[in-house]
Amino acid sequence: MSDHIPGAIPRACDCTYRGNLAAKPKLIDNDGRKFVSARIGVNMAAPNVPREEQDELTEWVDVMAFSEAMQARLLACEKGETIGVSGNVTKRFYQRNSGETAVSRTIIADYVRAASASSAGTAPRKRAEKVDPAPAPDQPPE
Repeated sequence: MSDHIPGAIPRACDCTYRGNLAAKPKLIDNDGRKFVSARIGVNMAAPNVPREEQDELTEWVDVMAFSEAMQARLLACEKGETIGVSGNVTKRFYQRNSGETAVSRTIIADYVRAASASSAGTAPRKRAEKVDPAPAPDQPPE
């Protein structure tokens, strides 16, 4: 069986997705061409959708990172972590064994931002030094 519906044309566009990692990202070596592969679940539900219906509105997006910087960012992430990914997305239609049409999305990561990156590497702030208050305008300086 073909992975594509006859006559279907893959479409590509720049997008940003925010979702949770389905598993720990993996480094793949394909004949010397290294990349990191991951998969994120993107919840497409509006805030007013009941919780029991939200799983049906989750779309799975395959992520591929070729630049070393984005590979390092993805490899630092753990299963379940929330990440944001921007890049070129290819959408393909295919038929499942059941005969129903499904959609496959793959994003080539130009940019990856992990939720943990917001707090990673931040040192505790120094306490401000105590400063004497300024004299009141009607009092002479000491």
